[in-house]
Amino acid sequence: MNNVETLVFLGGIFILLSFLLFIVAVALYIIFSIGLYQMAKNAGLENSWLAFVPIAQMYIMGKLIKEIKVKDFVIPSAELVLPIAFVVLILCGGIPLIGQLLALAGFVLYLAACYNVYLLYRPNNAVTYTIISILSVTVPFLFYMMRNDPMVHKQDENQDEKQDEKPSEDVSM
Repeated sequence: MNNVETLVFLGGIFILLSFLLFIVAVALYIIFSIGLYQMAKNAGLENSWLAFVPIAQMYIMGKLIKEIKVKDFVIPSAELVLPIAFVVLILCGGIPLIGQLLALAGFVLYLAACYNVYLLYRPNNAVTYTIISILSVTVPFLFYMMRNDPMVHKQDENQDEKQDEKPSEDVSM
């Protein structure tokens, strides 16, 4: 084998591996989209079909969770924050250092959003699923597994306060 034949052989392997990677990426995207679509549909969200559209699926995830909350840190309007963050990430991702910092921040934001989805559907496993989600390839399978689960409604803090405050009866005579 001479150098040209070796390069052609290696090029063929590269093309084959690239094609296989593309097929796997498309399959993972479809699995994730089906899971998110079904969760949005079951939650009664309008336009749940947007789960199949890139970036717009972040809007659907945001509508599902309403806010990104980790401990005492809350980011309201997740349906706006998530898609805007990913558009900024795409536009600025190529800038040296800034792009890398944005990629890290975007990944942390995505993990926090996934954590909030896991809290809605499987609160007992939310931390475990979030740790597993650090390997991004697992997220589509987790969403697909939860697609038909009933949403576990979080109690609103205001409801807790209202339950603590029992109506007092006027006992004055």
